[in-house]
Amino acid sequence: MDREQLFLAKLAEESIEICIEMEKLSAQIPVVCFSNTEDFKAEVNDLLGVIQLLNVEFGFNYTVRFDSFKPSPNQLLVLPKTIIRTSLDLSKLALKAQQFGLSDQYTGYEENIAVRLHRLLDELFAAIAGLKSHYGINFSPRQDSIAAKMEKINKFAEYSKEKGLLQN
Repeated sequence: MDREQLFLAKLAEESIEICIEMEKLSAQIPVVCFSNTEDFKAEVNDLLGVIQLLNVEFGFNYTVRFDSFKPSPNQLLVLPKTIIRTSLDLSKLALKAQQFGLSDQYTGYEENIAVRLHRLLDELFAAIAGLKSHYGINFSPRQDSIAAKMEKINKFAEYSKEKGLLQN
């Protein structure tokens, strides 16, 4: 496994963690304001850390936008499910990227995997931004948390390299 494959595996892992935390929170619906959102916010920051590593080391070139989504009343009702579904789709596609590479373009698809990942990330972060207006989850990226996640991934990458499990 190389570093790009490791980071893509982490992208899949963090996507699943967001799904799990949103599933826990969605059990509180129809409550208008969620409680105990810190675990969810932490997982989103972890995902941002993985994205930043992919940007820096592999030219993934993804820019997070949280302010571009104004949900309709019907969309508000399904935001938690949208986050869960999108997180799962993101995880599956990250694992495909790990196997085939970010630039791979499957037969029948107009876009390569990197572009498709960007679209799913846009959808995920738009839904996260939509949570603020209806459910009171006010998420702002925390640079300290993002940096800590990046440091942790790099630490375990080095450990994997020492054990002969990671190339590069």
